[in-house]
Amino acid sequence: MRIRPQQEDVAKFASNLTGGTVERIVPDDEQWVADQLTAGVPEETARLMLTWYHAARAGHFADAGPLLADLLGREPRTVADRLAAGLTA
Repeated sequence: MRIRPQQEDVAKFASNLTGGTVERIVPDDEQWVADQLTAGVPEETARLMLTWYHAARAGHFADAGPLLADLLGREPRTVADRLAAGLTA
């Protein structure tokens, strides 16, 4: 069984790899939309993107099916492996 990391775990992995502090900051939905508007994203697009985060929170993207490995031609990498590879690249 593969354990899927939570966002807090990703911050810990990144902190350990960099020797610095990586903190997870979660704005509420309306603050997130406001931040996107400030960055120049149209409101309709920001609200559409927000629905993806709602789906993720509900667990709709939690599992990678076997098709992903077939498409990649390899097993998917873990978050920790991907972060470590990014530091050495």
